[in-house]
Amino acid sequence: MTVMDHRFPGQAVVGLNAVDDLGALVARFAPAHVLVVSDPVLDRAGVMRRALEPLARAGIATTTYTDITGEPTIATVRAAAAFAAATKPDCVVGIGGGSVIDVAKLVAALVTNGGDVTEYWGNDQFRRRPLPKVLIPTTAGTGSEVSQAAVIADDVNVKHAARGWALLADVAVVDATLTVSAPPKVTADSGMDAITHAIEAYLGRRACALSDALAERAFELLAANLVRAFRDGADLDARAATLEGSMLAGMAFNSAGLGAVHALAYPLDTHFHVPHGRTNAVLLPAVLRFNAPQAAAKLRRLAELAGTDDLAGWVDGLLAALSISPSLRDYGVPRAQVEELAREGWDSGQRLLVNNPREMSRGEAEALYQSIW
Repeated sequence: MTVMDHRFPGQAVVGLNAVDDLGALVARFAPAHVLVVSDPVLDRAGVMRRALEPLARAGIATTTYTDITGEPTIATVRAAAAFAAATKPDCVVGIGGGSVIDVAKLVAALVTNGGDVTEYWGNDQFRRRPLPKVLIPTTAGTGSEVSQAAVIADDVNVKHAARGWALLADVAVVDATLTVSAPPKVTADSGMDAITHAIEAYLGRRACALSDALAERAFELLAANLVRAFRDGADLDARAATLEGSMLAGMAFNSAGLGAVHALAYPLDTHFHVPHGRTNAVLLPAVLRFNAPQAAAKLRRLAELAGTDDLAGWVDGLLAALSISPSLRDYGVPRAQVEELAREGWDSGQRLLVNNPREMSRGEAEALYQSIW
C-alpha cells in the first residue's frame, strides 16, 4: 500500500459570520502587528473591512496591503514581500480569492526564510517556520485556504508552484457571507475551478480513501448548488454549500493532486489572461472523455452524484447554464496557435500529467486542444 502524506490547516472555522471571531482567532498568536493582505476590489466593496473591524475590536494593530490584481506573478510576490519586510508584521491575514491567498501564504514564508520566491519552487523548500497566517476566502473556487500550494506566473508566462507544510494555514476562516459580493461571472469561474479540483483529485492516480471521501462530498455540494449561487448571489444556502465544497475539494487535491485539465489550462491562463477557473471549465469535458477508458467506474459514481448517466455531457450543460463558452475561439485564441499552446501545456505540465488516470502524449494533447477550438 502506498504511503500517503495528508496535510491540512491547523484549524478550519466554518460558518456564516465566522469572520466576526477573527480578533480572538488572531489574538492567540499574540501578535504586535498584523499585515492584512487583500485586493483593491474587496477594499472598495467593504469586504476587507469585515476582517479589519474584529481585529480593531481586539486591539490588534494592522497594516493593509492591497496591491494585488489578477493572477499573481513573481513581481507581485516580490513587491508584497518587500512591503512586509519594511513593515515587520508578526502575523499575516489574507482575505480574498486564490490570488490574494497565494500571495499572503508566500509572504508569511518569505519574511522568515528570506531570499526570493524563485528559490522555493517545488516541494518543502521553506526550512524555517513562517509567520502565523490566517486565510479567509472570498470566492468558492481555489481552496487555497486549505491547500499547501501557491501558484505563481513568471516573466515568460509559465506557471510555477511552491508547495509544502510552510504554506498551510494556521487558521482558515470559511464564511459564506464574504462571497455574496462576488459577481455571477466570478462565481461561475471560481465554481468551475472547485468542481475541477474535486473531479481531478477523485480520478487521479494518487487518489486514496480519504481524498475520495473529500472529493465525492465536494463534488456533490458543488454540483447541487453552483448554478443556484450563480443565479442568485444572495442565496446564502447555496453560497455556503459551494464554499464548503470548494474547501473540501482543496483538501482532496492537497492529498491526491490534480491532472490533465490543470496541466493544459495554464498556457491559456497566462497568454490569453482567461480566468483560471474558466480555462479549466473549457478543457474539462474533453479531458473527461479522454480519461473515460481508464476511469469508467469513478466517472459513473460522479455521474450518479450529479443525477446523470453522462458526466461529460452534464458538464457541457453546466457550462451552458453558467454562460461559459466551451470554444477556445471565443477567448481570442487563433487556430494557428492551438498546437503551440497544447505543446506548452504538455511540456510544462508534466508534474500534473503523471497523476492523470490515462497517460497523455503530446500528440493527444494537441488533438484535444484542436477538438475544443
